[in-house]
Amino acid sequence: MDMQMERAEENQDVRHSSRREPSSRTTLGATLFSRRSRRNDWSSEDLRRLRELAATGTPLDAIAAALRRTTSAVRNKAGMQGISLRPR
Repeated sequence: MDMQMERAEENQDVRHSSRREPSSRTTLGATLFSRRSRRNDWSSEDLRRLRELAATGTPLDAIAAALRRTTSAVRNKAGMQGISLRPR
């Protein structure tokens, strides 16, 4: 009976050792190569500059370049803040 228990333990060890550990490569890859971009929050200085540039009639592309943001991000933030981007 002791022999059977030893074999059972050996088989258990083999089964457990054959399990793959989660690879750090997959975790690292998900972090480094994620399609999601880094979030860049809007500071009060960014908002002030957006208002100032919009008030002077600066084109959307130029505002986006000055703030180092996409045109979509600038358009969305201006809309949420009630800032008109139409030339006056």
